[in-house]
Amino acid sequence: MRKQDKLIVVSKIVAVLMIITFIAANQIFAGDLIPPGPPGPTMKTLDEVEPRTPITQLPFIIYDSGSYYFTQDLIIPKAGNGINIAADDVTIDLNGFALVGETGSGHGISVSDPQTNICIRNGTIRDWGGHGVSGLNARNSRLEELRVSGNEGTGLKIGDGSIVSNCSAYNNAGGGLILGNNLVLTACTASQNGGNGITVGLRSTVTNCSAAFNGGEGIEAGSGSIVSGCAAGSNSANGIKVNTSCYVLHNNCISNGFSSGDGAGILATSNSNHIEGNHVVGNDRGIDVDGILNLILKNTCSGPSSYDIGSNNSYGPIINIGGGVGDISPVSNSSHPWANFQF
Repeated sequence: MRKQDKLIVVSKIVAVLMIITFIAANQIFAGDLIPPGPPGPTMKTLDEVEPRTPITQLPFIIYDSGSYYFTQDLIIPKAGNGINIAADDVTIDLNGFALVGETGSGHGISVSDPQTNICIRNGTIRDWGGHGVSGLNARNSRLEELRVSGNEGTGLKIGDGSIVSNCSAYNNAGGGLILGNNLVLTACTASQNGGNGITVGLRSTVTNCSAAFNGGEGIEAGSGSIVSGCAAGSNSANGIKVNTSCYVLHNNCISNGFSSGDGAGILATSNSNHIEGNHVVGNDRGIDVDGILNLILKNTCSGPSSYDIGSNNSYGPIINIGGGVGDISPVSNSSHPWANFQF
């Protein structure tokens, strides 16, 4: 046999040995290709991810901390409260459903004893004989994305240090939202309620809210509060009412006080408030400042008694540009950086 033929034979033998070695190695390490049984679950259940307790009937009392949720609309079958919260660290998710009362019922949700860290969210609470949420005893808590209407008491009540966001209160006989001290309220509406639309306590912040056609004040804020970017219109009393050391900034107050003949667009009942950049039109009175040491700057007012400012207050010049004068730049003091305008 020639040398070249021997090389060809040897190459073929080596190739065959490599194939045999590869097959043997895969048989050793691959294991059985047939599974021993059907595949098992690979995802956690909802209860494993977030353990929650369903609320399926009323009345319901919560004695333990945890997360609770609705699976359907719930209607009270008799007199009494719908849900009583008697624990800290409780979340109730209405899950888009409604909590409904009947004539003679109590509160929709009640926190009777001081509790902390309560959250109620995402649903409708209506037609209760008391308040929709009676929670002034709930501290450091949250109300969010709730719609409350047709309750004989107040729509929503929550206690000190809480946050209320994206809630609406409509046609509640006792008022819309009554809230505690040191509280933040944002993006909420209160309309056609029997009492005040929105009431907040001391050192609270109210931003981007609307209060209209309420039987009392549109927005009433306690001392040291901020009311900013809100709309208050056609309320029976004042559009925005503040007490002491408040900041009232960039609000729109229209047609307040006319049903009673006694209401201002903005009323400051006491001292050391800062009222700036508001638009106040068609109210029984415009900006009414009764206390002392208040600062009134860069507002625009129209209607009877546009500015009613008592003595011992500070304010920018009040420029009357009524009658459609066109370009106001020739008007004396119109370029003053702190000027208030009447038109």
